[in-house]
Amino acid sequence: MDHLTWDQLKRLLATAKEHSERNWLLLLVIFWHGLRVSEALSLTPRNLRDGHLRIQRLKGSLKTDQPLMSHKNPLLDEKDALLAWAAGHKQDQVLFDITRQNVDLFMKQYCADAGIRSALAHAHVLKHSLAMAMLGEGVPLPMLQKRLGHKSLASTGMYLRVSDDDASAAVDRALSKKA
Repeated sequence: MDHLTWDQLKRLLATAKEHSERNWLLLLVIFWHGLRVSEALSLTPRNLRDGHLRIQRLKGSLKTDQPLMSHKNPLLDEKDALLAWAAGHKQDQVLFDITRQNVDLFMKQYCADAGIRSALAHAHVLKHSLAMAMLGEGVPLPMLQKRLGHKSLASTGMYLRVSDDDASAAVDRALSKKA
């Protein structure tokens, strides 16, 4: 499964923040909550309650209610930034007034600027990156399923697929021990 490494994610977010507070925050929300772009673009202040993000997932997925994420690294700290951003909007006004096509365009630009290969230059890679980071930390599949809002564990199981990059890295690690 193609995904960003933790280092690539931080480089992407730093690049986004240099360009646009809104775009950085959008990417951060997509990452932390494993959202599809269309789900993130539909968010209004009404989706934020008591420090949580509540959203009905699309494509037959579940409704989720997840805490906003605080992080010691300000680049990854969603909670305060999102609440402040939402305070400047009317309750029924979308938080991220941008088209999906514009998200695709700035993702391509930010990835290029951050030295991330073009195959990873799409916003859905953020959902994959969250899933792979959770799996890498040993989070059980049912917890990952809940975080991503999947109805079926089979949908979550796709994250068990190995990408070409991951397979190549494993070969490199195995062979470097032999040298």
